[in-house]
Amino acid sequence: PRAATHGDSMLLIVRAINLNQGAEPEDMLSIRAWIEPGRVLTLRHRQSRSLKAIAAELDAGTGPTGVGELTALLVERVLEYITTRVDTLSDVIAACEDQVLVETRGELRTQLADQRRRAIALRRFLAPQREALGKLAQIPVSWLDATARRRIVESADRMTRTVEELDAARDRAAVTQ
Repeated sequence: PRAATHGDSMLLIVRAINLNQGAEPEDMLSIRAWIEPGRVLTLRHRQSRSLKAIAAELDAGTGPTGVGELTALLVERVLEYITTRVDTLSDVIAACEDQVLVETRGELRTQLADQRRRAIALRRFLAPQREALGKLAQIPVSWLDATARRRIVESADRMTRTVEELDAARDRAAVTQ
């Protein structure tokens, strides 16, 4: 995410996996949130499952109760889909590695090249987001309490591990290819 502060308000931009029908997951979508004490406004061009899930929880009366909690939850939800996508990509590459041991086909090289391209595309957005999550928890705004800050730090650590897994998958695909 990127964050720009203005007093006790913040503009947060988070990149999320595009799970809309017909879209490539690597064609990430952008969620923009204007966050201030007592209010969060979100904007996006395409639908986001993360935002839909949070909205459904709020409608049901089970969602976050404060702005800091909502911000931490948004980051966590976006990260869940990112982690799932990276794990899937890693599994596909592992299956290709196993297949290389038993047969050699030209289409396998094409598949590996495609998976490497996907890993590279994801990393282009996720590596900077990893750094920004670490900084987000340190921004001095009154509505981000200690619990929300801890959750965001945990998300930053999880994003670091996810980017490392993505790098490993990309490197394994290159070696296998």
